[in-house]
Amino acid sequence: MIPNNHMIAQHRLISQQLAGSNFTTPRELIRWMGCMQATDYASAGWAIAARMKDINAAAIDEAFRAGHILRTYLLGPVPSFVAPEDIGWIRLLTAPRMKALHHTLHHKLGIDPPLLQRCRQLITAALLAKGELTRAQLVQYLRKHHINTDPIRFNFLLMDAEINGILCSSRRQGNQFMYVLQAAYARPAGMEYEEALMLMTEKYFSSRGPATLQDFSYWSGLETSVIRRGIDMAQQRLAYTVVSGQAYWYAAEMPLPESVSDGLQLLPSGDEYLTAYEDLSDVSPAAPSVFRSVVLLNGRVAGTWQCLEKRQTATLTIRPFRPVDGQLQELITAAAGSYQRYLHKDHITIKYNPVRE
Repeated sequence: MIPNNHMIAQHRLISQQLAGSNFTTPRELIRWMGCMQATDYASAGWAIAARMKDINAAAIDEAFRAGHILRTYLLGPVPSFVAPEDIGWIRLLTAPRMKALHHTLHHKLGIDPPLLQRCRQLITAALLAKGELTRAQLVQYLRKHHINTDPIRFNFLLMDAEINGILCSSRRQGNQFMYVLQAAYARPAGMEYEEALMLMTEKYFSSRGPATLQDFSYWSGLETSVIRRGIDMAQQRLAYTVVSGQAYWYAAEMPLPESVSDGLQLLPSGDEYLTAYEDLSDVSPAAPSVFRSVVLLNGRVAGTWQCLEKRQTATLTIRPFRPVDGQLQELITAAAGSYQRYLHKDHITIKYNPVRE
């Protein structure tokens, strides 16, 4: 009999589209996921590509440039990729808590409601006039209107404007994000709170299940009492299994697999496979850092990796947690080939640097 944690890990590979995905566009994938953590743009791009077939970094850049996917603050102090159709209803659920969390910090920084309102109006006016602006240009514009824009204060002013649906980023100019009026791309919520809650509950457990109520709360920031209400409303489309006295919820149409197949993925730092759960014991023997790129073997963390890029080549350094036999080497070579095609490099070199306990 397969250990329960292996069953959970294998099921998550399927629900997270890391095994057998049929999505053909970044927008379709992100709509399935609801939203995806996108603190580091390059890592977030590979997180998308790892869940699709035959897509490279340039195609994801194009989807971002065209506004098919957007980048904004939705779940907390880190930005997410999201489809324009989903910003409104997700923010309906998450914005109140984010505003409440920022209230104390605003007070410490001397940021009051009139200042926030003025900055929203100024940012709106600037983007209406220019269409799109970089962060540096927004700083310059606010300074011109006598707004204190030291880096910490400006971060909160910008985040407030994003949380309130004023702006988001939709493409890059070099290494800088270009900010646009969110209304030019995003749609209004189009639903009431309860409907949005049921939809988010379905999306989370469909795209990340099996997962616990506490995992969902950790990922979304919603209170457990709210999540229980969401599960009650969505329960006809959900199922659960009990492991060690804990209920793990998942989409009813996606039953738990009976066997674990051999498969290896190279996941970037901040990937949803790690950041979407409070308890990672089902996928790792020890608590992994979500800030490290990880090697997954059959859904379990089996090492870490780094990549050094040059113009036409890349060097992949693998730090496996166990000795590399012939079968594991074949799996790593295949995964490295996928990453090479994503980067559109002529050659990729694989090096092994075993982790020393």
